[in-house]
Amino acid sequence: MRKTIKLDREEKELVSSFERDEWKSVKNVEKQKKHARQIRSPQSRLRFFSSLKNEKKSSFE
Repeated sequence: MRKTIKLDREEKELVSSFERDEWKSVKNVEKQKKHARQIRSPQSRLRFFSSLKNEKKSSFE
């Protein structure tokens, strides 16, 4: 007998997204996980996006 699990709205959206094949594998999973942990805090996100902005500027100079 299968156990039924209640999903909240966000979980249902994730399942639907997965079933629509919107997910894809990433290269270097450990690096991606580390990156995700680093940008979790607001201060870290600000530093991360600022660094991207600076990279884009320097690439055009």
